[in-house]
Amino acid sequence: MRNAIIAIASAMILSTSAYAQTATSTTAVKEVYVAAKPMDVLSSNLIGLDIHNGAKEKIGEVTGDESTENEGRADQAKADLKGAGEKVKDAFNR
Repeated sequence: MRNAIIAIASAMILSTSAYAQTATSTTAVKEVYVAAKPMDVLSSNLIGLDIHNGAKEKIGEVTGDESTENEGRADQAKADLKGAGEKVKDAFNR
């Protein structure tokens, strides 16, 4: 009996229209397309640019300096090792 009631209730819920899917957006989004010349996409032309995320927060900079890049890789490897050590420590503390 309980299964029949659940089946009927499920059928009623699934047969109703989905209001969340029929909503329309009131804000207009204008897409902007830019034609890039072959010289514009060379990496040497990107040095000195700031990198921003979707929230317009600065997340990096293109330097072109290999020593800085190597420092960044070393710092990332060090952080990864520290994180792995913390996971091992947590596993033994359980």
